Amino acid sequence: MSSFALGLKVIKRLCVDQSPVAWRNAKLTPTLFKAHEQPVFDWVAGHVKQHHALPQIETLSQQFPDTAPIDTPEPASYYLGLLESQFYYDTVSKANIESQGLLKTDQNAADAAIAVLKSAIKRVTEQRYRLRILDMAHEGPALIMGAYHNVATLEHLAMFGWPYMDLQSGGIMPGDVISFVGRPAVGKTWMTLWTTLANWRQRHMNVLYASMEMMTLPIAQRIASMYTKQNIAQLKVGGFSSQTFQKFHAGLQAMSFEKAKLYIVDGNLAATVDDIFDLADMLECRLVVIDGAYLLRHPNGRLDRFTRAAENVELIKRYVTDHEMMAFCSWQFNREAAKKQKKGKSDDKGDLEDIGYTDAIAQISSIALAMYQEDTVETLKERKVSVLKGRNGEMGQFSIAWQFDVMSFHQTMPTLGPQTADNPLLHWI
Repeated sequence: MSSFALGLKVIKRLCVDQSPVAWRNAKLTPTLFKAHEQPVFDWVAGHVKQHHALPQIETLSQQFPDTAPIDTPEPASYYLGLLESQFYYDTVSKANIESQGLLKTDQNAADAAIAVLKSAIKRVTEQRYRLRILDMAHEGPALIMGAYHNVATLEHLAMFGWPYMDLQSGGIMPGDVISFVGRPAVGKTWMTLWTTLANWRQRHMNVLYASMEMMTLPIAQRIASMYTKQNIAQLKVGGFSSQTFQKFHAGLQAMSFEKAKLYIVDGNLAATVDDIFDLADMLECRLVVIDGAYLLRHPNGRLDRFTRAAENVELIKRYVTDHEMMAFCSWQFNREAAKKQKKGKSDDKGDLEDIGYTDAIAQISSIALAMYQEDTVETLKERKVSVLKGRNGEMGQFSIAWQFDVMSFHQTMPTLGPQTADNPLLHWI
């Protein structure tokens, strides 16, 4: 591969992908490009600024014929990585040559030589961490106005499927890690599946659902029962009447018409964070749901379960941030929370510090929800969900249906008011 074409490869591949968000997030700067590449970069940047879209390949080729024969079979991130490495090498190499030249001319020019090296280090550092730094004066206004009008972000948001949380959170954004917490067998899997179906069916998102506790068949059965609104218990034992079976079968056939993909992964197949997110990337799934995330393995088999959980949740956060993905994960409360819940105190059933294995889960999660109630007479039809952590520190509580006759876990309280009816995040039946 010719190094002179790396800048043009990045630009052309981004134009092929036609993703203004990817262009914005790459945060390309003129210093990355060779002199003959800079006019192409400036023209494309101007096109995006004026038209809010990347130019089509045909338009780019007409404007700059030299870009037409350039082949870009790899993703833009591949060429961007090579371009950055080229920039680092060139910057350090030039600084090294210049500093040595100063010293050869004057052995007492140490301060000047050091200044050249420091300047190179500064440029390399700024470039390396540019994705983590927001220049408020130059980049902030466009970012804020885009979010305000939902022009660039709404289509990339996921949802909970419960209006209370969708309104409170403003939607799930790329880079978010959402946690469902509860004791064993309180219904965390049903909550994750409800959210999964909401995004698959209503937001038309490709979703990867990884279960660390169940095989694919029981998860598929649960999804099928929720999708068709038929009782899961009758499905498992083959107890449908002829009429109900016809409805169920017709509902299953309707799955093939969904606009997005839903993949179920057995945790035995993809048992580490790297495995799961590599698979999600390959299947083009921007939303990953991990049920039983505390059971995830780690490449370092010597880690104890507490360190392993902390390392894994940090890895999840890194993946969703670097690849503009979102993750829903379920975790368990620790033993202290179990003791509190057995005592029955309504105001002290477990908090963020009671999430099992590691404090990192609470620290890294953008939002954390908890369910405390187990199967009782009072919870046959409705259960309460508590907000342990909101995006901006919010707390609260809402109730969801627990209706296995029609397989619905929709929000029951507070009721959805008419003022929210036009919110595109809330269209979920």
